[in-house]
Amino acid sequence: MQLTLNETAPYVYRAVNEAGAQMQITATPSLSGDALGLRPTELLPAALASCTAIDLRLILAKQRQQLEKLQIELSMQRDDTQTPRVITNIELCYKLQGAIQPDKARRALELASEKYCTVYKHLAPTIAIAYKLEVNGEAS
Repeated sequence: MQLTLNETAPYVYRAVNEAGAQMQITATPSLSGDALGLRPTELLPAALASCTAIDLRLILAKQRQQLEKLQIELSMQRDDTQTPRVITNIELCYKLQGAIQPDKARRALELASEKYCTVYKHLAPTIAIAYKLEVNGEAS
C-alpha cells in the first residue's frame, strides 16, 4: 500500500492512493484559511468508523440480515493538558436500518470492532473506544 501526500497550499494537503482516490486534509482554519478538509485528528476516528462499517456490513450479510442504511455518529475527547493533545476517548453510535435482528446486530458489531477491524486493533491499546447501537431507531 502506498500513499502520496502533496501540499497544495500552506497547511492544505491532498492524499492520493495507488488507485487515484483523493482526500483533502487541512490544519485548523486559523492556519489553512477557508480550505475545507478533514483534520488529521479527525481522520483517526473516521478510519475507525469506516473500518468497522465495512466489517459490520460483511458480517450482517453473512448472517442474512438486510442492512438498508448505516450511519455512524462519532465524538472524541482530547487531553488538553498535554502537548500534543492526544485523543483519549472515541465514542461511536451505529444507527442501522433494515430487516435486522438486534441480537445479531450486537454480535456483528462486537466482531467487526474487536476482532476484525485493523484500525481498532491499533487504537484500542491507547484510546478508550466505546460504541452504542441503534436498530431501526431503538437502542440495542
